[in-house]
Amino acid sequence: MQKYWLAEDGTVRCLDESCPQECDMGCPIYLQTLAIECFQKDHLEEATGYLEKAVAIEPTFAEAWNNLAAC
Repeated sequence: MQKYWLAEDGTVRCLDESCPQECDMGCPIYLQTLAIECFQKDHLEEATGYLEKAVAIEPTFAEAWNNLAAC
């Protein structure tokens, strides 16, 4: 079940304002959030892994691809 929506410009957002609820490893937004936390702690390999999972789930997630390139 998809808990996010994808805009034409490649942005991925939560479905409603009450998010993040029921976040899990199947949500690309949650995975990107984990990756950003890892990136800020200089844990680049872990961040890369989360981002690779995020783009595998949602291949058009432009923000995740950009962050993956930064890693």
